[in-house]
Amino acid sequence: MLEKLVQSNSEMKVESKMEMVVQIVENLSGGGGQHRRLSTLRKNEVIRKKLRHLFVPPVTDNNVCFSISLAFLLNPSLPMDEAKKVGKQLHQSVGKSENEKVALSDIVKFEQVTKSKIVVFWRTLDGHQHYSSETEPCPEKTYYLYLHEGHYYGIKNIKGFLGMSYVCIFCHKGYNRQNGHKCEHTCNVCLHPKCQKGRTVQCQDCLRICRSKSCYQQHKVVTKRQKGNFSWCDLNKYCPECNLEYTITQPNAKKKKTQHKCLTKKCDHCRKPLTKNHQCFIQPEQVQEPSEKLIFYDFETTQENGFHEANYVCAMDYGGECWTSHGESCVADFFDHFRQEKYRGYTFIAHNARGFDAYLLIKYLVEELITPKLIVQGSKVMCFEDKHFSQRYIDSLNFLPMKLSVLPSALGFDQGKKGHFPHFFNTTKNQNYRGPYPEPHYYGADSFMPKEREEFFEWYNSVKNGVFDFRKEIAEYCKNDVVILKEACLRFRKELIATVEVDPFRSVTIAGMCMAIYRSRFLTKDTLALTYPNCYIQPQKAHSKESLEWLEYVSATEGIHIQHALNAGEHKVGDHMVDGFSSSSKGCVGFEFLGCYHHACLTCYKPEEMHQTRKIKCKDVHKECLQKLENLKRNDNFTLRSIWEHDWINQKKNDSKVKEFMSKYKAPERLNPREALYGGRTNALCLYHKTQENEKIHYYDFTSLYPFVNKTKVYPTGHPTIIFDDFQSVEKYFGLIRAKVFPPHGLFHPVLPYRAAGKLMFPLCRTCCETESKQMDCQHSDDERALTGVWTSVEMVKAMEKGYKVARLFEVWHFEKRSDTLFSEYVNTFLKGKQEASGYPESIETDAEKERYIQDYEEHEKIKLNQDNIKVNKAKRSLCKLALNSLWGKFAQRANPSNSTLISEPEQFIDYVFSPKYAVSNLMFLNDDVALVQWKYKDDSSSRNTNENIFIAAFTTAYARLELYDVMDKLQERALYHDTDSVIFVSGPKDWVPETGDFLGQLTNELSQGDHIVEYVSGGPKLYGYRTVQNKICMKVKGITLNHTNRQSVSLKSLTDLVENYVDKNPSEIPTTANQITRVKKGFHLKNKVVNKQLRVVYNKRVLCENGRTLPYGY
Repeated sequence: MLEKLVQSNSEMKVESKMEMVVQIVENLSGGGGQHRRLSTLRKNEVIRKKLRHLFVPPVTDNNVCFSISLAFLLNPSLPMDEAKKVGKQLHQSVGKSENEKVALSDIVKFEQVTKSKIVVFWRTLDGHQHYSSETEPCPEKTYYLYLHEGHYYGIKNIKGFLGMSYVCIFCHKGYNRQNGHKCEHTCNVCLHPKCQKGRTVQCQDCLRICRSKSCYQQHKVVTKRQKGNFSWCDLNKYCPECNLEYTITQPNAKKKKTQHKCLTKKCDHCRKPLTKNHQCFIQPEQVQEPSEKLIFYDFETTQENGFHEANYVCAMDYGGECWTSHGESCVADFFDHFRQEKYRGYTFIAHNARGFDAYLLIKYLVEELITPKLIVQGSKVMCFEDKHFSQRYIDSLNFLPMKLSVLPSALGFDQGKKGHFPHFFNTTKNQNYRGPYPEPHYYGADSFMPKEREEFFEWYNSVKNGVFDFRKEIAEYCKNDVVILKEACLRFRKELIATVEVDPFRSVTIAGMCMAIYRSRFLTKDTLALTYPNCYIQPQKAHSKESLEWLEYVSATEGIHIQHALNAGEHKVGDHMVDGFSSSSKGCVGFEFLGCYHHACLTCYKPEEMHQTRKIKCKDVHKECLQKLENLKRNDNFTLRSIWEHDWINQKKNDSKVKEFMSKYKAPERLNPREALYGGRTNALCLYHKTQENEKIHYYDFTSLYPFVNKTKVYPTGHPTIIFDDFQSVEKYFGLIRAKVFPPHGLFHPVLPYRAAGKLMFPLCRTCCETESKQMDCQHSDDERALTGVWTSVEMVKAMEKGYKVARLFEVWHFEKRSDTLFSEYVNTFLKGKQEASGYPESIETDAEKERYIQDYEEHEKIKLNQDNIKVNKAKRSLCKLALNSLWGKFAQRANPSNSTLISEPEQFIDYVFSPKYAVSNLMFLNDDVALVQWKYKDDSSSRNTNENIFIAAFTTAYARLELYDVMDKLQERALYHDTDSVIFVSGPKDWVPETGDFLGQLTNELSQGDHIVEYVSGGPKLYGYRTVQNKICMKVKGITLNHTNRQSVSLKSLTDLVENYVDKNPSEIPTTANQITRVKKGFHLKNKVVNKQLRVVYNKRVLCENGRTLPYGY
């Protein structure tokens, strides 16, 4: 087996041990086997409806039902006993014993023995599918069988079985109109099954393309029909305007003009009519009506074997009606209760469902062979849908990103306080326990955060001498959690509906909710461009890297200049754009690269297969392609050359000249707008600082930085003008710029972001950055230092101010249209709500002070607060704060994410695994009947995202970086650490200190009044700690939970030692541990796991100096 896995001239190295996972996909097969009673068969809808058209073989204890059915079809007059006898003989004649099932791959053997054609049908979710071997059609002797649940039935009447008036003897498809069938065997122009191919002829009357001269003559033959004497040419026409064929329903020889009305195609992305100069926009849309069909639920689990198994569930509806189940069958009970018509269309909500409860539910469904539709992010199930009852399961954590225990205080209610429960005491033997309270370790006390632990022991010491009744405690604890969840969600929902008339739980996440609010309440028509992969290459006619390879190869080998998308743009010939164009004294030549997917190559795709993008059959897409080629060839003094994608791929593999060209080929590059999307700026600029006399360390934070940017900054609207040459200075442009720039020397805070080794860096030398050079004095040349990338024009202008020089402009996307009020109304709505719901500041008491407060706020924010609404409303404040920060990121969501699909249909599984449409990254068989396939579309443009505008996201992050940069630039080396919207810096008595304020976009002091930092340490981004003059210690360690156990080893002192050792080139590490629930997609299991992590310093975003200070690469 291993010999077959590797090439004959290669070797497989195994240094230690190797694990092989082999997935076996069996062919469809059938036999006799299990006893089949007619009463059982009648319960099946398909069998019941089609029984009179089927031959049902008798019940046997073997697997010869295929052969018996075939024997009957070969001779329908055979008595049943004789059919059984002949069937067994047929079975043996192909080398099979009576106990061997017949697989589809065995059918060709029966065809050879019977000298016939055998076609097998079976039922799928999408209707009937059929299998036909590669043997030649045999119209005179074609026999049909039906495969259902592993058993074969003979089809006595194929037309009746399919419910069609006609069945094609070649492709076996049914159809009802005599001229309504098209396939590669039957000509759809003359409708003759034996139409011969030859030199094509276009009829000037019906405008359709005939396969040959004889085809042309045949389609002109007049035949007597129901409404008169007409030829197929009279009845069937082709419209060059809408590129569709149509039938004249009321033919009239005297009427030359038909009643045909062109169908307007719709854009695949925005679904608007596809007009000549069509551009896609994100358009306003109506939201769904609020719904009270909500169920809130929570599960408790045992975990004694390391896996979480549900043993208690509590669920509550909108009105407060409660339902519970206790025991190992609680998940089954849950579905038995709620998978009913009464609960059709309901939404089920749990807190942290994505990482816990959803797994418990999906695991059961998969075991029951039910395959819900999944929306996942990594291993998190964001949502799943039970299609049979139109039920959605979502996670409240996607709307209220905080612990369940925090919800009452965050949303301002005290109906319930989350209690404590000994989860590790929840074992099989303790289900009826009644006795002393379990020890603290059963509650996981050492995994609590310090404040939580303190509160726990305060509670525990007050109850530990009482009696612990397990059944009572688990019921009260679980119900209390559901009560808290329900109250929090309904308060959140109530405030949102009151503010913007949108039900949050019609969405899956808060980002989706915010987008629904924006599009339904604030977005104006034709304002924001809808972007997607290659969206600005499409109008010039989409090209692929393979098409450019071929055009560049032809250009280089034949010594001709070919105009294409990445130089002067595609050329128009007649009514069509061509991939490449070359003109000379000998005439004009057009070049067409035929992408196999886009043009539905019939070598790579089945004719009847549905084209994923076009939503029509592949044969129809292919026909459009051929029609276009024919139209191009009719242009005078013009020659057309074309190549299919698969042919070019073969040439790259096998043609020596092509292989030599490709070894030196450097592809032309277009501006990719997603490359302009960089994240926040986070780094440690100094690893350790302790204040000297008269020094203070400050920690300032921007007030709502992203909402401030959204409200006040200028954004691009509409679509860009794309510029390839005749560039002006950078300051003249507003948009995205792909350029090569020379950074300056000696700039302590570089401006332009750059990606290297998967990290966001801010270097002054590309080579130093990519090699992580430790040299402080850069000796590289300008070209070695140069950065090439895509940046927003606003960041480029700032870079020019700070000494960057433009070496070359490659491409500019310039926006003539722009707006500084695009999001202002949205931000103002929620900013006003947040401010009013916060109440008056404590210092304001008199009416005059309140009036002055309202005036000041209007003066700064241009928002008039309503005095009657200024009162503390924690639910509304939380909602508004979340809504302010959750909109812009939705514009950056990728169009082609990774998907996970549960599959129970073998045909669907085969389609995912072998179809060229999908790129499968992983597949797992969860049981004998259900598989989980993780996939993406191979072509990014096949996926749809109606909310994407990468320009909004790119400008938002760029503006935010510039706001931070302005502060850092003034601080220079006094800046010690910065995050996306905050900065830690040191100051002396005479040093400049940024102004602070309470309004949007202003800096605020993160420390309490009169306090400042005296000792600071950082090991890099998201890893820092400090001690204040009031002896308050704060620690931030990304990826490690600072619970009671880990705080014993991770402290300000241990982090300081860790950093000092690293600076002294004597690196050390701190061991930490955590108990985690890991999600295992294979089987949707929840498993406990002890995770040991080593906390260490790895600093490589700047050059580290001996004193713990840093400099940018290339300084």
